[in-house]
Amino acid sequence: MNANNIMTTVVISARKNAAANNIVIIILILFTLLHINQTA
Repeated sequence: MNANNIMTTVVISARKNAAANNIVIIILILFTLLHINQTA
């Protein structure tokens, strides 16, 4: 998945469901941390 696709998905999800903002952000942060750990 492309980084641009991920950000687009996050933006769309945030606009569709404002209540899910925090969950999406947390998932995105966790995904980023896991990706950095795997790459390092």
